[in-house]
Amino acid sequence: MHVNMHGSLTKKFMELMGEYSAVQGRYKKLLRDRVARQVRVVNPNATPEEVEEAVASGGADIFADKILSQADQAAMNAYADVQSARPAGRAAAAARAAARPRPCPTGSIFC
Repeated sequence: MHVNMHGSLTKKFMELMGEYSAVQGRYKKLLRDRVARQVRVVNPNATPEEVEEAVASGGADIFADKILSQADQAAMNAYADVQSARPAGRAAAAARAAARPRPCPTGSIFC
């Protein structure tokens, strides 16, 4: 009885492991195809080597990475604009500071 049950369970287990392996293989192929499509959408001029590199590295969020890199570039451009405008702002602040009345070093109201 136990031998039959063990044999039957072993057979069922092996069948399920085979099915699992097949499903996993299909999933990997679908994932590879999806990443390859995303790479080609983001970079239509991508070489087959670049596509394979993205597939090999996982490349799960090609679209999100592209959007974030564009947002990073926009932020860097805005930062550069602020930095380029900053020296003029410092000069204006220095001129305002020079125009303010200064307290008398002796503490008197008459200097």
